[in-house]
Amino acid sequence: MKSIVVDRPQILCAEIASTGPLARSLFFFGWTEEQALVFNIKNKGLVIFTGCGHPTLEVIVSMVRKMSDTKIYAIGGGLHFPIKNGRGAEKVFLSPHDSCDYALDIFEKELNAKIYIFTVGEAYKL
Repeated sequence: MKSIVVDRPQILCAEIASTGPLARSLFFFGWTEEQALVFNIKNKGLVIFTGCGHPTLEVIVSMVRKMSDTKIYAIGGGLHFPIKNGRGAEKVFLSPHDSCDYALDIFEKELNAKIYIFTVGEAYKL
């Protein structure tokens, strides 16, 4: 297989794209870059899968919005920070590794979305 370096937002293959590197300073770790994958699911909308979510959900969604104005159907991955107000996805998949219990509780109470907490070995249906 041939590997490629994704250094900007780009389409990877049909209906799958990367946000490209999104940076954030992580205290004593310094600047860290992460990417999110974006899938376009026919008749549903965009699905965003983050890594650890350190760039913040606002930065990730802002980049996705620059790439497409298609409705966001689902978001999944590590989401360290609670979302406040506004319209969100219909489904949210959270990683308990990257989200503390407080953040998980806020997501479940405040979002008008179906919330799933990732569990190892489980299968999830969009």
